[in-house]
Amino acid sequence: MIEFNQKAKHIKLLVIDVDGVLTAGHLVYSDQGVTLKAFHVHDGLGLQLLKKSGVKIAAITTCVAKLNQVRLEALGFDDIFLGQKDKRVAYQQLADKYKLNDEQIAYMGDDLPDLALIRRAGLGVIPANAVSTLKTYADWQTTKRGGDGAVRELCEQLMQAQDTFDNLVETYLS
Repeated sequence: MIEFNQKAKHIKLLVIDVDGVLTAGHLVYSDQGVTLKAFHVHDGLGLQLLKKSGVKIAAITTCVAKLNQVRLEALGFDDIFLGQKDKRVAYQQLADKYKLNDEQIAYMGDDLPDLALIRRAGLGVIPANAVSTLKTYADWQTTKRGGDGAVRELCEQLMQAQDTFDNLVETYLS
């Protein structure tokens, strides 16, 4: 955890994948062919708290589903990239936009399309349900599964490493 905390102190941008990270990765289809997904409310609040702490939040996903856009906008994401076949392009656009180096960016993903960014980011994170290949390359793995609080767990760990978590919790006590 010492290495995590050292890396986490420098993070100014959290970039996440959506399916398998912010959701469990299940695709549910209605009889009309409409795709449905479930998002965990704890992850949403964790992201909002992280943003309040001063860390920007962004998503890069290969999926083009409108419901992803709706949920990410509702959570106040700073940047949303849908339909990204090569996620490295969007990642570089974010780094350029915010004038950040890799050490200032954390990336969380769960499958092979995320591998390059898990390796490149200053802090590469995977949820408990990530494909086993990624374990070799990630800096840290959450105890929670994607869609079941993994993003919240990461957000809290980042805020604790940056000494911002307790102050945000205090705002709920008054």
